[in-house]
Amino acid sequence: MNAARTFIALILAIAGSLASEASIIISEFMAGNNTTVVPNSVPGRFDDWIELHNTGPSEQDMGGWRLTNDPDGSDAWIFPAGTIAPANGYLIIFASGNDNPDSKNNLHTNFKLAKSGEYLALMAPD
Repeated sequence: MNAARTFIALILAIAGSLASEASIIISEFMAGNNTTVVPNSVPGRFDDWIELHNTGPSEQDMGGWRLTNDPDGSDAWIFPAGTIAPANGYLIIFASGNDNPDSKNNLHTNFKLAKSGEYLALMAPD
């Protein structure tokens, strides 16, 4: 009986620790944007964008994570330290090729997205 209780407690502890981890996915993106304005974007700009979704119950520090449109990942854009994906929330990154935050502190990658046939990957730090 004690062994069964210990086993169940161990399973619940493992399940609880896994459930508390953040999980980041690319949930949506727009390539070849020329009409859609994203909330909090700079007026008059129609940059391509990538939306990340943190499906987990805890925030995720994205510092060191990478986005790339290069299949070998050699020219990946690296998230600045302190970039946070909120728990159960979203993070928008503009694929403008500017590689610098804009006047509204939005993140911009060092690459743009092609209208078709594009590769896109999100990579956790090594």
